[in-house]
Amino acid sequence: DASKVCAAVLYLPEHLRAATGDDVMDPTVPKVLELRYLRRFSGDQFRIISRWSISMNGLMSASTEADLKVFNPFYQSVSHGDCYTLSYDPTSGRSTLALNGQELGSIEGAEFSR
Repeated sequence: DASKVCAAVLYLPEHLRAATGDDVMDPTVPKVLELRYLRRFSGDQFRIISRWSISMNGLMSASTEADLKVFNPFYQSVSHGDCYTLSYDPTSGRSTLALNGQELGSIEGAEFSR
């Protein structure tokens, strides 16, 4: 079924009571987003949809644009069953992308964690 794209899980600290999206987007909160894909996507498709999603959610800024230029090349093509993990560590201020457990790269900046 082409409409099924991925299964997604967002992990937050146990003690966090995330009542709103702002609670989740808080750059002081560590988080891990895991996306297990149910079909193929090219790296280029990820780059296009990332820019579009950030822009459509009103999160695009000059800083985010600069971060995307660094981050978007990390994306690789995926097949059914592949898993991207995007993690954010507020202590280091780094967002890290991994594919099937292998780190592809990371970027500094609390704004990008949103």
